[in-house]
Amino acid sequence: MHEQVFLICIGALISSFAYVFHKLVDRWLDNTGDVTIYRKLVYEKNSDKRPSGIYNMNGEIVMRLPIWIEIQNMKKTPVIIRDFGVVLYKKGRRIKKMKQINYQKDNTKKDSVLVYYGDNGRYSFIIPSESIRAFDLLFVLKKTECPSDFDEINITYYNQKNKFIKVSLKKVEKSWALQQFDVDEDWVEVNKF
Repeated sequence: MHEQVFLICIGALISSFAYVFHKLVDRWLDNTGDVTIYRKLVYEKNSDKRPSGIYNMNGEIVMRLPIWIEIQNMKKTPVIIRDFGVVLYKKGRRIKKMKQINYQKDNTKKDSVLVYYGDNGRYSFIIPSESIRAFDLLFVLKKTECPSDFDEINITYYNQKNKFIKVSLKKVEKSWALQQFDVDEDWVEVNKF
């Protein structure tokens, strides 16, 4: 009798270990796969084909960066990208974060419809499993809000583990000089994790 109880306990223990091992393998498999972010500098909405750049707008020097991004999630679990932004740097030192524009009026149409950027005005994104999502973004900064020089424009965000990520978008030789930035013909990979 003791031998049967012992064998039942051993069987139950083996079954429990097998269940836990199976769950750990399932979780590991769900998290395999890459998340890739692509970007494209484009023409600004609501304008006559105005690309990214630094402009004199009504007597003020303003940098405007319309960007399309696509986030591809090949994992079997949703992924969060938080606080997607654009930040100016000088010799590796952070200078100023550009403003994330939530929406603007579409003045090209008679009824002045609101055009939203990001995910309905938000610059944090939840990407469902095994999917790809695209977003139109607009970043703006006036020289009066940041008179400092800069030599690089970086994309920044926090990944699903709340790790800060910084990736170079563009090197700039003359900060705040009136200029247009080239429009990208193809998608450019920002980061893969």
